[in-house]
Amino acid sequence: MSTKQQAAKTRWTEIYAQLQEDNIEFFLCTQLEPTVLIPGDGFQTEWPVDSQRFQDLLISIYFEISGGKLLPSVEREFMLAQLREECRRGARHLTEVEAQETDKDAIVQAILSLMNRQEEFSCQTIVLVKELRGIQSRAGGSSEAIPIFTNIFSRRLNRLIPVLRGYGVEV
Repeated sequence: MSTKQQAAKTRWTEIYAQLQEDNIEFFLCTQLEPTVLIPGDGFQTEWPVDSQRFQDLLISIYFEISGGKLLPSVEREFMLAQLREECRRGARHLTEVEAQETDKDAIVQAILSLMNRQEEFSCQTIVLVKELRGIQSRAGGSSEAIPIFTNIFSRRLNRLIPVLRGYGVEV
């Protein structure tokens, strides 16, 4: 490894350490987009890794660490690629906007209703789908909001697991 590559690796390590010290979280949102959570960032705290906001943060951290040097575009692209990979290794959870939308989801509401009636439910997926569709139709909603096909239902349910965990329901 050349001296130049070692210096770039050292800067990357320092920048990553600074991001961790600043409590930046790396995760995938439900659309599997690499996302970062920047605590205390005014109005919006969750940003795509490729957003201008996060790139600006990366550049400013580099500027401080390097003693006033500008971040070369090749190194910036390398760092962004490394951070996207870090997001993929991190957790997978909902962004604030996604969480608000999914709280109203028909599946979430039906599961919460089911869990209010009984302590636990352990049957095949098809039985769960029938039970949830029945709960929804008795509540006056359209049971078509809950998919009848178990493969489609399972995919939607997997995306909703973080929301259900927030309510104390383990799937």
